[in-house]
Amino acid sequence: MKNTMFKLTHRDSGFTLVELLVAMTIAAIIAVGLATTVFQMFIISSRSDTQMMANRQVQNAGRWISDDTQKASEALPGEPLGSLVTLSWKSLDGTIAYKAVYTIVSGDLLRTFFVNNVETSNTQVATYLDALQTSY
Repeated sequence: MKNTMFKLTHRDSGFTLVELLVAMTIAAIIAVGLATTVFQMFIISSRSDTQMMANRQVQNAGRWISDDTQKASEALPGEPLGSLVTLSWKSLDGTIAYKAVYTIVSGDLLRTFFVNNVETSNTQVATYLDALQTSY
């Protein structure tokens, strides 16, 4: 009787090769699914960050250009050569005293400000802009 008990318990212990292969296959499928999900989350997060940065850049550029446009009495597109627009406005005595020139240099939108034709500031308004393609 002891002999038959030993044989029954001995045969039932452990896993067969088929059971191990099935378990490993299921574990591999679950691991691939989890890895894909995590990878997609990182990609979506990165795209979201890029879109938010582009949105902030457009808002910042809009604020600068809107402020200058409201003050401007004259707008010259493409003057001087290579610029996007030059906005100028008059001082209290009626002469043109202030000028803001917007240009894109190496993908950066720059605002150069002049008082009485003397450059007083050069501000980077937005980055990563493409003069020919403006979709993000």
